[in-house]
Order: sequence, then structure tokens, then C-alpha cells
Amino acid sequence: MKNNKTFVEYFLANPHLLMAFILLAAAFGVIGFKSMPLNLFPDANYPVIAVIIPWPGASAVDVEDQVTRIVEKELSTIDLVRQVRSVSQDEMAA
Repeated sequence: MKNNKTFVEYFLANPHLLMAFILLAAAFGVIGFKSMPLNLFPDANYPVIAVIIPWPGASAVDVEDQVTRIVEKELSTIDLVRQVRSVSQDEMAA
């Protein structure tokens, strides 16, 4: 008659084999953790600021010439500003 043991019964009968697998998995985990790269300055999502300037009765060309370009130049001089975008519409600059 054959001895039909399940995996659980086999590992319960051989606790040293189970302990060896656990220690091997822990060793691979420690080695993997130690070999992970460390990024001291990770990429971050910087906040977005929206500036909306209303000018009732002005055309889009006037808003662009007299408001939008001036504001863009001033905002681009601020430290750590990566990108400045603008939209000029009738009666509003954003």
C-alpha cells in the first residue's frame, strides 16, 4: 500500500525543511531590499497656480499685449517655476 501524504502532512513531518524554506525566503528578501536603488531626490508633483485677470470690455488682443505678456514675464522669474502657460480671451486673461 502506498503512502499518500499531502504537502501539509509532509512539511509537518519534516519541520527542518520548512524552516529552511522560510530562512531562504527571508534571505532573498533581505538581499533584495539591500540591492534596491535609493533616490534621494525623487520626482515630485509640484502644485499648480492659476491666475485669472478679468478686464471688462477689453478685446483679446489688448488683454494679451497689456496684461498677459507682463504677467508671464513676472511669473517666469520666480524660482522653481517650470512652466508658464496663458490664455487670452475677450475680457479675461488666464
